[in-house]
Amino acid sequence: MIRPKKALGIVLLLLSAACLLTVCDWNPSIGDFTGNETAGPTGFTLCVDGRAVPLTDSFILIPPAGAGTPSLFELSFAYNSTRELAFQAHMAKNGAEPTDVTVTTSGSHTVKILVEGAAAWDRFTLTLRFRTADGFRDFDDFDDFVFPPIYCADPGNSVSGKAILAFNVTETGGLVSYAGEVDNTALPKTVTISVPYGTAPIMDVSVIHTGASISDGVTTVTASPAVFTGVNFTSMVEFTVRAADGSTEIYEVTVTPGTLTSREITSFRVKASETAIWYAGEVDNTALPKTVTISVPYGTAPIMDVSVIHTGASISVGVDTVDASPADFTGVNFTYPVEFTVTAADGSSTEIYEVTVNVGNGPDNPPATGGPYVAYRAAAIAPDNGFYTSIQGAVGAATNGTEANPDTIILIANEDINSTTHPVINILANKHIRLTSSTNKAINRGAGVNGSLITVIATGSLELAGNLVIDGGAANTPSLPATAALITVSGKLKMGGSVTLKDNNNAGGNGGGVAVNGGTFEMSGGSITGNTATNGGGVYVDGGYVDGGYVGGTFTMSGTAASTKIIGNQATNGGGVYVYNGSRFIMSGGTIGESGSSNTATNGGGVYVYNGSRFIMIDGTIESNAVNSGKGGGVYITGNNDPGISYFTKYGGTIDDNNSASSVNGPVLYGRDNAESGTSVIWTTSSGPNHIGTMKVDGGGATANFTAS
Repeated sequence: MIRPKKALGIVLLLLSAACLLTVCDWNPSIGDFTGNETAGPTGFTLCVDGRAVPLTDSFILIPPAGAGTPSLFELSFAYNSTRELAFQAHMAKNGAEPTDVTVTTSGSHTVKILVEGAAAWDRFTLTLRFRTADGFRDFDDFDDFVFPPIYCADPGNSVSGKAILAFNVTETGGLVSYAGEVDNTALPKTVTISVPYGTAPIMDVSVIHTGASISDGVTTVTASPAVFTGVNFTSMVEFTVRAADGSTEIYEVTVTPGTLTSREITSFRVKASETAIWYAGEVDNTALPKTVTISVPYGTAPIMDVSVIHTGASISVGVDTVDASPADFTGVNFTYPVEFTVTAADGSSTEIYEVTVNVGNGPDNPPATGGPYVAYRAAAIAPDNGFYTSIQGAVGAATNGTEANPDTIILIANEDINSTTHPVINILANKHIRLTSSTNKAINRGAGVNGSLITVIATGSLELAGNLVIDGGAANTPSLPATAALITVSGKLKMGGSVTLKDNNNAGGNGGGVAVNGGTFEMSGGSITGNTATNGGGVYVDGGYVDGGYVGGTFTMSGTAASTKIIGNQATNGGGVYVYNGSRFIMSGGTIGESGSSNTATNGGGVYVYNGSRFIMIDGTIESNAVNSGKGGGVYITGNNDPGISYFTKYGGTIDDNNSASSVNGPVLYGRDNAESGTSVIWTTSSGPNHIGTMKVDGGGATANFTAS
């Protein structure tokens, strides 16, 4: 059963400049692209506890859990795309608030969900949601899959089963269905149904049961759901369920119409617009005034659709009145409590209900007790409730993430890293974390902590997003020393949004903002500013040993000059970026230096490339950097004996307005060749000037190929 979403809009695909380094042979038609990238899963098949269940069935029966054994739901589907999917499942038990349940995968197109703790007579609703793991499509872009209603049968087997699970009546010729309350614990067993005043007693009936047949005393039906027409409920009616072994169970069914002055709400449900998940309210008909209280998960939008069952003639909210029960309303704003008024059939008797929707705790409303909390782990599974007193505590509890779909941790208060209550943050092997802040919260270097505030181990990954700030504290406390970069990476680091890495004073070491040691750093947004190091004031890129073998580090930089910046850093070598030991720096956007915020160094004010490393410039800007006594205001490149020659290849971008100690020392670029190795500079430009200043290659063994406009 598919619950449709709004139609998808036009898709715009952007290919990054990094594609210039690869061969792209995919050239789909618009129709192919639409079919492969916008259509959701289709062709569903379902197995429950190993048996196939037709999705045309109006309900699913499962046995009681017994000894803790859950029921296994396996849903398979077709999906015509190479993009990996991510899933979210919501389950509600006996009309309570839906909660997240764990979804596991089996192959690329089968998911598994466990229905745990089912007891006799329990009923469940289950909804599965889809999105692409890379964020290309979100949950609201694909149709939800809504499972048929799930009922837990009585402890009997298929031969002796004879229970009624659901009972609904509809006034003959009418459209409104009323659900009965089934009591399988009473003697005799009962079904009670309340209907509004004036409802005719002649009704049609639909019954879900576990027997071989069911009878109302006049008609016997051998199907489930069993449908009866024209049943007279002027008085109580007995329904008899017969099991396959011939045993029977009698249910007394009573339909009670409201009186002329009846005006009670008996059921109240809400759902956020564009979703398929209903949340049931708790109705208190003893309070003054009478109330309805509803709990919904964090992040649920306050604009909601409403379905109300009541015993009056009409119900109203604001200027909207509905003369029916159930009464449906759309677009009700529950930011604050809302009053609903039920009017009785006499036209004068009314009852006011105050309806409150309580949104679950989230990043902007942590629990009042148990804190102070600094981190919130999204989609947390009870009992931890998602809130932690340290980021490392949240990282330790995060176990479900992948690199494509990491566990998200939101910084909700400033955290000063120290040696006791707020330890340094370690992203260990095979941990995958997305760390963000929507309110400019900061991770600060605290007293007594000199090393990196964050370390990403090989095979682990960290994505920094939002408005997060990581502060080394040197601006406020100049004497606060560091012995390492703010972040050390041997795994994978991504940085985007408006993240800021700033003010780290690692004057005696390598890397002020980020130090890459055999790992990968992808910077697509944010700024690295005000940091100090011996090598690489902003970013230091070095090789390292991963899985027993040496690999060079990789740094890629993309975005616009306004969105991605390495500015105002200083070092002895490489004020902005230092690339070393066979490592690689690919720049396809952003800026290194800007007017009024230079990166400065003795050599290589913007970028320093050394010892067999490679700098590939596809786009972006290197400007307004300076060397105070050395060479290479924009870029300094040099080789060494091992691993050998260093390369600078420039396809595009701008190197402009950089300064060196003298015009002969390369305000734009200085290439130096040691006696036993060399430097290679390949400078290829398109039309139009894109550099100002002097380029110099110094040393007899150097090779240079300048084609400059």
